[in-house]
Amino acid sequence: MFKGNLKEKTPIYALRPLNAICGYYGPKFGWYTLFLTTLTTDLIKPTIPGIILYLIADTRLGLTLKPIFSIFITIWATLFLERWGQKQNEMKVVWDLHNYEKRELVRH
Repeated sequence: MFKGNLKEKTPIYALRPLNAICGYYGPKFGWYTLFLTTLTTDLIKPTIPGIILYLIADTRLGLTLKPIFSIFITIWATLFLERWGQKQNEMKVVWDLHNYEKRELVRH
């Protein structure tokens, strides 16, 4: 029941390339691509204040904002890790990988 509801809430257009990558190259490469996509998307948020701070770094205002920016980056990193954990759990359901490590075949 939960699996169907989550698939209905997830936009298909957002998952189509990742589903194709996971289906063709396998789940490990799918996880890698999902992580890079999530990281790249989330890095936009600290980039804009970082560029502004870089441009005004030598002014008095820039020196005042550096500690505030470091706190912002710390909070952003924490929120990113939380979002990544949620994304992992969501994709485990969508890709049906709950027992992937247990199901993986040993190849000799």
